[in-house]
Amino acid sequence: MLAVFGAFSKPEACPQRALFRRIDDTAGGGTGDVGRRKTRTGTEQAEAAEKGVSVQDHATHLLVHGTLHLLGYDHQADADAAEMEAREIRALARLGISDPYAVND
Repeated sequence: MLAVFGAFSKPEACPQRALFRRIDDTAGGGTGDVGRRKTRTGTEQAEAAEKGVSVQDHATHLLVHGTLHLLGYDHQADADAAEMEAREIRALARLGISDPYAVND
């Protein structure tokens, strides 16, 4: 994942649709921010259309997903992925957004 962050300033070098960079901004009177987000809006729009969801709902899902990464969650191992997915689904449900992982036939 660190390689992805290396491409943060060059989104064209990275296929991800949203990049989240964890930072420590508390030193020297900083704002206390935990991270920064950079998106590829065209990719988000295309993905939303492909999934049949609104761009707002898809962008919200990506924001929740990235925020969980900033908080230390990951999905490299199956058990971690299941936990992270469950947290995403619960957070999105609280916002009135349906399960993005549900298969719609």
